[in-house]
Amino acid sequence: MSAEQLEKRVRDFGNLQARLEKCHDFIGKMCKDGRPPKMTIPVQWHDEDFFIATTIQDAIAELSALQARITELEEKVERAFYDGIQQGAFGVNVNGTTGALVKAEEYAKKVLSK
Repeated sequence: MSAEQLEKRVRDFGNLQARLEKCHDFIGKMCKDGRPPKMTIPVQWHDEDFFIATTIQDAIAELSALQARITELEEKVERAFYDGIQQGAFGVNVNGTTGALVKAEEYAKKVLSK
């Protein structure tokens, strides 16, 4: 079985959270027993070392993707509020004010709903 096929089997075990919990169990047992990870030759998808390494790699990739998405959304929110304030500064009146912040919030909601 290729490395990609083995990694797929690990991923088929469950979602990332379930696999991280399994890794936690593996590590707890290794510490309790004072032993290294169980391994076989040739490697199997359920070998502790392979399962843990694949799961950690996936977690790192997921965290990177989430951080990139957070950064993207922060930039959209910043731009939406800036654009909304600019639009509000040109004559939108709400309760006797320029309404810039109201307009900014409306615009931000519209941008973020996409």
